[in-house]
Amino acid sequence: MAKQKIAIVGGGVGGMSTAIALTNQPGWQDKYDITLYQMGWRLGGKGASGRGPDGRIQEHGLHIWLGFYENAFRAMNDAFGELQDEEAVYRSIEEAFESQNLIGVMENVDGDWRPFIIDYPTAPGVPGDGTPKQHETVWQVMVAAMHLLRNWIDDELGIGHEGVPAGAAEVPHGHESRGGFLGWLINEADELWDDAVHRIDGLMRMAERGFIHAAVEIAELLPSDWTDLDDHKHSIFLTLIERERDRLKARFEATARKNDKLRRMYMILDLMQAAFRGLIANRRAIRKHGLGVLDDMDFQEFFERYGCDPVNCRVEHSAPVRGFYDLVFGYENGDTTKPNFAAGVAMRSAICILMLYKQSIFMKMRAGMGDTIFAPMHKALEKRGVKFEFFHVLEDMEPTEEDGRKVVGKLRFQRQATLKGEKYEPYVRIADLDCWPQAPLTEQLVEGEEIKKGPDGEGTDGWNGTWKGYDLEDFWTTWKGVGEVELERGRDFDLVVLAIPPSSHPFLAQKLIDLSPDWQNMVDKVGTVRTLAMQLWLKADLPGLGWDHGSIVIDAFQQPLNTWSDMTHLINKEAWPISASPASIAYFCGPMIGGIPDPSETGVQKAAADEVSKLANTWLESAPGVIWPDGSTDGALDRDTLVVGRYKEGVDRLKGQYWRANVSPTERYVMSLKGSTSARLGAAESGFANLFFAGDWTDNTFNAGCVEASVMSGLYCSQAISGAPEDKDIETHLND
Repeated sequence: MAKQKIAIVGGGVGGMSTAIALTNQPGWQDKYDITLYQMGWRLGGKGASGRGPDGRIQEHGLHIWLGFYENAFRAMNDAFGELQDEEAVYRSIEEAFESQNLIGVMENVDGDWRPFIIDYPTAPGVPGDGTPKQHETVWQVMVAAMHLLRNWIDDELGIGHEGVPAGAAEVPHGHESRGGFLGWLINEADELWDDAVHRIDGLMRMAERGFIHAAVEIAELLPSDWTDLDDHKHSIFLTLIERERDRLKARFEATARKNDKLRRMYMILDLMQAAFRGLIANRRAIRKHGLGVLDDMDFQEFFERYGCDPVNCRVEHSAPVRGFYDLVFGYENGDTTKPNFAAGVAMRSAICILMLYKQSIFMKMRAGMGDTIFAPMHKALEKRGVKFEFFHVLEDMEPTEEDGRKVVGKLRFQRQATLKGEKYEPYVRIADLDCWPQAPLTEQLVEGEEIKKGPDGEGTDGWNGTWKGYDLEDFWTTWKGVGEVELERGRDFDLVVLAIPPSSHPFLAQKLIDLSPDWQNMVDKVGTVRTLAMQLWLKADLPGLGWDHGSIVIDAFQQPLNTWSDMTHLINKEAWPISASPASIAYFCGPMIGGIPDPSETGVQKAAADEVSKLANTWLESAPGVIWPDGSTDGALDRDTLVVGRYKEGVDRLKGQYWRANVSPTERYVMSLKGSTSARLGAAESGFANLFFAGDWTDNTFNAGCVEASVMSGLYCSQAISGAPEDKDIETHLND
């Protein structure tokens, strides 16, 4: 039987994880002949990174993995398993990642920025180790969250965790056996509901800590199958949480609204009670259809609908809520006055991030994402026998019919360059790692010198200098390539995996979209957004800059660069001379306003980069003083604290740093807008018998823009093609 030829188009996480899943199967070489086609010189898609002068890591943005990424870390373990005898590459999760448990948001209280930081505890296990997750159901998560909330409130108030003191309330005669007073109350709730709250009040007045402890005890007593529980018993639980919230609110207001601890406890408890109320109200639908039943609401709207004070849940007021929007660039067209994040996706994300992680809540890569993720994936797949064709830009897909079925008949690529040898060798060696450079290795290309000179003819430096050559990843580049490559079904491919985001589809697959109303609906409704990023290398360490809260990841800071992460741990993975080495590194990112200009326009990428430069300069005139007071004057960053390195020193030392605008259709972040997730298509739902989808934009059950969703999509894509992996081998993250 002839092998099926599979063409995977796009080397981001979706495409690469599809290839890993397909080649995990014993004997796959007898079934499939797999080739991955990639524009430009590197893999990674939105997660690609490159190396520039001084070996600096240059990312598309701030990339940090999360501790609940079970499928993604398993995929990396699969790749690392092939590389145990290889050099210049990471070979294990322990080598490639380090824990990051210190997480925070910046609260703007009456114009005063204040850090709200939590040091999350280390959790059992290691991401991807295959051990069971901490909690299996939404109700189990809610009970566990109540324990954490109780302990946090007690710690903030200086109260022990021992619970309600013995003798705080009398147990009615004959009801001593099941959980004391609270057990009796649960058993008798149907008859006693009218005076249940009165009885609880009598109990709670006996102990300052009472309401939250009583709520935890009741949660423990309620059945784990929450779908069949009657509403009265849930109401007791919710009422207790609300009473604790009201008590904290009263205490906060008694301080003339000046106590941050009380304000934060009140805010979190208000958010929690609204979340619980909303989940309980929809519990039967959630059990049947998953958390996606909430996706027609925005996350803020969900909280307000179920009783949260707007001051605690609106993005403009609540830093914890805004942190989730910032995390997913959740603003329509990049406009921060228009937050939009589907409530079901948001709730699932919040639960997974906060409650289902292993080891640590965040996991920082020990080098660039290209070096840490895509080099091991690429090397492992090559070792398995997958072929890679770089410098191929998909321009058109031709539909046809075969045996009464719609199929993809032809793929047309622009070949961007001609290789001098048989194979492109993509890596440069920095700090004992094989890394992707910021630009192509032109010495391997027939047209290399012309590409390096660039559109203005000014480019003289290669990848390790100030690159002014053609950008082969730029959608609007004036470089037209060296010819067309046409692949034909039956001769060059049998199956196609499209692993490119939907904002690109109208430019490369419109003929197919015209034949598939569902595909058109997905393109219309699944939104994407521009993003921007800035990286700074600084002469002072964090204490020297005036930040005394430790190495941190922070959201909800000043727009548009609303997210900051300390990335100082990367210094030893760059190639700085000792005399010029920085003492700290900071990454920032955020949303950016703008659509997708017509393909015929020119200079789009440069104009966007210039805009980011202006935005960054303006931001640096006010924001750094909040986080780095000792590295700033009157709020503005002292520019002489920036390390320039091999870049030429000028009046504006920001030119010696790195920033970028992600505006090309393939680089735009995929959003989870309210009402849009139902428009997503699954791996096998293209409407064409031989065309499959992979990427975080598909219906992959998680449906958020993240690495984990991309890997899940790759697993489902492999399953649609080959039957493997089975459902039981894909972690689906609390969908019931």
